[in-house]
Amino acid sequence: MTRQTQNSKTSSKDYDLHTPELNRAIDSLKQRIKSNKASLMIIDGAQGEGKTTLAVQCADYYQGSH
Repeated sequence: MTRQTQNSKTSSKDYDLHTPELNRAIDSLKQRIKSNKASLMIIDGAQGEGKTTLAVQCADYYQGSH
């Protein structure tokens, strides 16, 4: 995983936030959605902690564009 400094501007593509645990959780979520079961992903954190970056990475993985 790369680290962003406060003054640098990087896109979500500059990060690799995927861990085997996160990938398994997203795969499980995908299976639940395909089975029409309730599914929810909550990303919580303070301002500037990378919530949007993580959400984009998760969406990319979910859609198969990782």
